[in-house]
Amino acid sequence: MKTLRFEPLTHLLNLTHSCLRTARLRTACLRTACLRTACLRTARLRTACLRTACLRTACLRTARLRTACLRTACLRTACLRTARLRTACLRTACLRTACLRTACLRTASCLRTACLRTACLRTARLRTARLRTACLRTACLRTACLRTACLRTARLRTFCDVRKVLITPSCL
Repeated sequence: MKTLRFEPLTHLLNLTHSCLRTARLRTACLRTACLRTACLRTARLRTACLRTACLRTACLRTARLRTACLRTACLRTACLRTARLRTACLRTACLRTACLRTACLRTASCLRTACLRTACLRTARLRTARLRTACLRTACLRTACLRTACLRTARLRTFCDVRKVLITPSCL
């Protein structure tokens, strides 16, 4: 009878022990599940953070590369502009020197032609002056010859007249 009385109590105690064990197992399982989920969450957060960090570094790298490429492109364009300006300045300088050379050659040719014209005019004037002096000399010589001829004829006439005067009375 005693055994029969205590059997439900032992059964209840066994049930409570089993319930406590199951409860402990459940809490342990829940704890492990929570820890697993927490670990998974932390791992996912870490991977997400690493991904974002990698994306940020990649974006920064691409931005730096873009800025470097833009700087090199700007430098290239600036160098091309300066080279074009230098070539344009050289072309203008060459054109200016060519224009100055042509102007100098034109002025030199004009001065040469003017000098030649003045020299020709001087020579022509000298020739005309010499011709005038030669003509005057020939005219003076002609007048002198005519005078001498006139004087000779006048002397001969007077000599003849004197002779006639001197000869006629003696002949009479």
